Amino acid sequence: MNGGKRSARRGWSHAALLILIPAVSAAQTFQAPEIVFADETGSFEYQATFTAGPGGDVLASYIIDGTANTNLGVFTGDFFCFVGIEEGETWPVFVGGSLLDPAVEGSVFIEFSTGCPGGSGQSLVVETVVVPPPPISVDIDIKPDSDANAINPFARGAIAVAVLGSASFDVADVDAITLAFGPDAAPPKHDLSDPVELAHHLRDVNGDGRTDLISHHSTRDTGIVRGQTHACLSGRTWSGMPFHGCDAIATETPSGGAGCGLGFELTLIVPLLARRRRRRAAHVGASSGRVV
Repeated sequence: MNGGKRSARRGWSHAALLILIPAVSAAQTFQAPEIVFADETGSFEYQATFTAGPGGDVLASYIIDGTANTNLGVFTGDFFCFVGIEEGETWPVFVGGSLLDPAVEGSVFIEFSTGCPGGSGQSLVVETVVVPPPPISVDIDIKPDSDANAINPFARGAIAVAVLGSASFDVADVDAITLAFGPDAAPPKHDLSDPVELAHHLRDVNGDGRTDLISHHSTRDTGIVRGQTHACLSGRTWSGMPFHGCDAIATETPSGGAGCGLGFELTLIVPLLARRRRRRAAHVGASSGRVV
């Protein structure tokens, strides 16, 4: 840390978890926070990033206000006052709380005053973080026509995934174009915004008398890798409610086995043997005076 520290004041005690850790970054504003839910009861945490402004000094005087549907009240306090630091130096800010009603979004208001007393003056950085409802859990069936759910990550085809309808979840409520499958959130291969196309992807796959929604996702776009034991599908309903579901999978290699397999080894060995055979033939031809 460049320069001297004029003061180090801490004055807070509340339900929010708020930690400041110096790091170097060129960002000049709050980064969009990524909200993480601990469970479906609405417990959440998120990280924003506060950046030192021009003048090279920072007083992190803060206000946190759980303005809507959160258990966070209004809190104020001071953190650290540094003089002579580099512009653009950043502090991650972690906030945790819970939604009062998990089915309704909430919001948290944050305000920072910057500039040490006697320094370059005051400025305000304001951020209102919207906390969406936590995703609801749904049942899915990867490759509904297969019990093994075997997936070859190198295959060129597509993987079928069924969102299963239930007494508590009607697939007619799903906005099908929001479906995303696998670590890389592969979208559906078909245009499910077309009502005719969508109708071809609605059927009962598990025989419970309820309609299920089947989507197909390019295998190579899913981000599934060898050794992965489950994969997840996410999406939103027409009302904007997020949902997700996971199912077990068994990944295959190009040879179809659990390891690299003989097929994989042959792809490496055969070209080497062929090259060696050509060299040997050329050597024999040269020694006999023949052109090979």
